[in-house]
Amino acid sequence: MTDTIENIELKITNIKNYIANCSMRVAGGENIDLTSLNEEIEKICDEILSMPQDSARKFKNHLKSVIISLDKLVNIIQEKQLEK
Repeated sequence: MTDTIENIELKITNIKNYIANCSMRVAGGENIDLTSLNEEIEKICDEILSMPQDSARKFKNHLKSVIISLDKLVNIIQEKQLEK
């Protein structure tokens, strides 16, 4: 069953907060496992894809924001790897 729009928005917010937390931890030198993050993002994407197109479009900017946050995390990880 598809979650409500509000529930999916909350899940996306939680993911963005988790990514921000991971970014700070990686910047501090900590190694992290992002496996669960990938699984959560896949679940949300599947939920959105199962929605009618008009409803799914409402998440476009939310998902762009997640992608931007992930890009920043990738950059931090790459910088840390270069320091080694």
